[in-house]
This record gives sequence, C-alpha cells and structure tokens, in this order.
Amino acid sequence: MIYFNSKTIKEDIIVFQINDTRMLVDARLSFPKNKKYSMAIEILIFLLVASISTMPQSILSYFAIMILMVTDPNFIKLVTSGEFDQSATIEYLTEFISNTPSFVYAIMLFASGFMILAAILYCKLFQKRRAYTLGFTKKQALSEYVLGALIGLVMISLPALACVATGCVSLKTSESANPLMIMVFFVAFLFQGIGEEALFRGYFMTSLARGTST
Repeated sequence: MIYFNSKTIKEDIIVFQINDTRMLVDARLSFPKNKKYSMAIEILIFLLVASISTMPQSILSYFAIMILMVTDPNFIKLVTSGEFDQSATIEYLTEFISNTPSFVYAIMLFASGFMILAAILYCKLFQKRRAYTLGFTKKQALSEYVLGALIGLVMISLPALACVATGCVSLKTSESANPLMIMVFFVAFLFQGIGEEALFRGYFMTSLARGTST
C-alpha cells in the first residue's frame, strides 16, 4: 500500500510526498550499508540477467521452427532446387510465418516463465532479497491475483465493448477456433504477464530504487 503525506509551502503550494511501499522498505534492508550504489552497474547487471532469462525462449522457438521447416516438403523442395530464387524464398517464408502452428507461439509464451525463475534466483542469491520484494506473497496470494486479473479483464473489455457498440469494430467467430488452444493461450499469457512483472517491476525497478536515498 502507498501512503500520501502533504505539507503546505509558502501558503498555497502543496507538495505530495509518496512514502516507500513495504516491499521497497524490505528490499532496502538487504542493501549493504557500506556498499556504494551505482545505477549504471545495476542497469548492466539487469541487461545480463534479462538476456540470460530470454535465452530458453529463443532456443525453444528456434528448434520448434527448424523442426517444422525441415519436415516441410515445400522447404525441402526449395532447398534442393539447386538455385537460389529470392522471390520464391520470400514467398515461402511469408507463407510459413503466416501458417506457423499456434503451439509454437504458446511455447514461446510459456518460456516466459524463465524470467520469473531468473528474477527470483538472482535476487535471492546475489541481492539477498526475499521473494516478497518482487511482489510474491503467501498470504491471500491467489485471491489477490484473481482480483487483479478480473480488474485487468474489465479494463480491457470496456474499451473493446465501446468499440463494438459504436460500430468501430465487429466481432466474428472463426470456424477453425479451437477452445482448448484458447485456454492454453490464456494460461500462457498469465506466465508472460507474471514474468514481465517479476523481471522488470519486481527485480529491476526495485533494485534501482533500493539503492537510492529516501
């Protein structure tokens, strides 16, 4: 929870000061008192951690696409034709990307879970921070997450419904839509959302803030 304090300066000018959240206070307690803070070092370390955490996603998607390609008769025909045809290659790649199976994108989203693991491991092993400082709590965790998901759903749905009501957007159901795959993507996007929040907001932004003075 964030608390606001205010004080009056010179008569009519009010300055609002935002006090530290409990998460940030807890994170500051883990910062060594004699250590010199460097924002540049924090940013460089974050870039390294972020790069490592996204490697599994890149590797998994790369191998999935390569397997699909080498088993595609059109790709084999293109490679064994004996000559390089730029227009044919571009046409094939365009068609391949547009027809890439949905499970490949689902794998990429699920691989975002490695960002959660990287953020937690780095903060616990190197910064000596508790998982609480990244936003993970044991008390009422499920109920708070469900509430946040519902609030987000409402915030996204209201503009979409407004667009439909005004005729700016029309909704159509595809006959090829797979309800099971839709649920898979729903769960996969949850992994992506948690991963981004843990890596950027929980780890990076809190790391920058904990080394600064209050």
